[in-house]
Amino acid sequence: IVAADAICNMEASDAGLQHANGTNFVAWLSTTGNPGVPAINRLSEGTFIRTDKAPIAASLTDLTDGSIENPIWLKADGRQFVGNVRTATTPEGQIFDEGFFGTCSNWTSGSTGAAAAVNGVTEGTDGSWTFYQGTSLDCTSSTLHFYCFER
Repeated sequence: IVAADAICNMEASDAGLQHANGTNFVAWLSTTGNPGVPAINRLSEGTFIRTDKAPIAASLTDLTDGSIENPIWLKADGRQFVGNVRTATTPEGQIFDEGFFGTCSNWTSGSTGAAAAVNGVTEGTDGSWTFYQGTSLDCTSSTLHFYCFER
């Protein structure tokens, strides 16, 4: 997950996004283990907007109430990406890890048969933005997409 956060910060920096009040950017990924860390616990309270200033949610509570205002389909540089993103996170911002479906061994495995990552869909404005029920992404996928939020 440290590598995913580094990617978020690199993409934000490359896009010229300012870090407000010394904050940084973190990946919307839940992790398992002892203790597991739900994605919601990785964010700070605030207003969530896309890079084009379209509102996503007014607060953490709003972000995790089962719907968002606009789909999260813009990357840090403003390019549109429509598709699946890895999350292992329920609409409430909590960890989803049930056996084979979950976190690809806490985002460290890319081996065949390792498991599958629970995903969201970038065009979703209901809970599917973070938890698209019934689908998952193979851990060996060559393209790994995930959401990044300013912390």
